[in-house]
Amino acid sequence: MDAPMTNIALRQHALAQNQRLEEIWFDRRDSARIKSAIVDAYAEFEYSLKSGSRFDAPALAILGKSGSGKTASVIRALIGLGLFETVTGDPHRPFLECALSGKASLRDLAQAVLQAYGWTGSTGSAKTLWSKACDYMAELETRVLILDEIQHVRAAGPQDRKDLQAYLKSIVQPGGHRFMPILVGMPEFEEVLNSDTQLDRRYIKIKMRSLDPSVDLAVGMQILETYCHTVDVTMHDSVMTEEFASRLMHAGMYSFGIVSLWCRRGLFRAISSGSNELQIQHFQDAYVAREDCVPALNPFIAVNFHSIKEDQLTD
Repeated sequence: MDAPMTNIALRQHALAQNQRLEEIWFDRRDSARIKSAIVDAYAEFEYSLKSGSRFDAPALAILGKSGSGKTASVIRALIGLGLFETVTGDPHRPFLECALSGKASLRDLAQAVLQAYGWTGSTGSAKTLWSKACDYMAELETRVLILDEIQHVRAAGPQDRKDLQAYLKSIVQPGGHRFMPILVGMPEFEEVLNSDTQLDRRYIKIKMRSLDPSVDLAVGMQILETYCHTVDVTMHDSVMTEEFASRLMHAGMYSFGIVSLWCRRGLFRAISSGSNELQIQHFQDAYVAREDCVPALNPFIAVNFHSIKEDQLTD
């Protein structure tokens, strides 16, 4: 007879199962819209490069709440085009992803690009650093630059914001750098685009949609059912009700990625406790473990869970 699994073994098993779940991709409307826009823009970009014409580089701004799957959808679309994922040291890097920090300056953005290439030097002006970054892009044949967390431009000081806006315009103008920029960030970045007519008209905006409880309750349940089937866990009646679906969506802040995350957290709690049946108690415990909150602020327990404001929830 097999010995029962220890707490450590159960947790390791739960971690392995969670990793399997993280690799599952759900096709949905927003991802399809992003893929279509990237395919069209990249086709235009490649044609312009091959024809040798001067052109406005196709540019996209993907805007959505945290956890909506913006960056993952962009990367998946690029991989679908044959632009494979790479790491520092690879001789060819068809696309590069870097993130703007809260510091939000043109020099800081140049440093982020260089660090993504593995270059750790930090001396020099923004112009010097961008020149170095462009040398790397040309040498490693980077065709797409993903600038993530672009909403931090809003928090920049007046001169830094002006410099960043000017740069975002320059990289798409004829004679600019020969790569296609994709800006990824929170919805509030639209204010930056709208504040500059030239900047706004040069970027095609794609806005991620929040889940709507009036029509999307089944979405969370489909995610949960797929996950449970994958790891061979059954669903208790307590997680098969419309009320639970509403609680799950509210806990996930009506964001597809965060709803998926809470599905995985509930399952992790069940598997690590040795259960092969998922119950609402597992979600309640998972939320307490992360937030250490009173029941009234736990969306899986609170009677009036809809009254819990978004800034009181955890992602």
